[in-house]
Amino acid sequence: MRGRDEDERADLLIAELRRGRPEAGPMSERVVRAADGAFAARAVEAPVAEVVDDSLERSGGVRPSTVPGPRYVVLRGSGVEVRLEISEHGDERRVLGRVVPSAGGAVEVRSPFGAREFAVDGGGGFTACGVPRGPVRLLLRDGGEPRLATRWITV
Repeated sequence: MRGRDEDERADLLIAELRRGRPEAGPMSERVVRAADGAFAARAVEAPVAEVVDDSLERSGGVRPSTVPGPRYVVLRGSGVEVRLEISEHGDERRVLGRVVPSAGGAVEVRSPFGAREFAVDGGGGFTACGVPRGPVRLLLRDGGEPRLATRWITV
């Protein structure tokens, strides 16, 4: 959620942008939610994990929609490995993950459309359903504190 100061700055920015395009109508609720999500996702106070393996890149970087099966991504950073299995379900994605070593906690899945939190079990596993297609970043939390953030990846 944005605070009052952020709302005022956003209103000033919108007014400035409209001067260049006065015919633009009001922003849709979807655009406002996407902007809120983008602002919320900008800064993360945690070490960042890098992609070290991606099955999409091994197959030439372009994945035809006719290829069945999930995509596999491995990220590493600060002594933590995150293994992901990403499967398509219409316009949404299901992300099955494993955090190694496990510390329990939660994983927050951030996208331009907002953020949702999912529990990480004692073995490091988590399931994130209903993830929107597009860019996402994961933020691992241990006891509420940020432990690791992933780079943005497109799902």
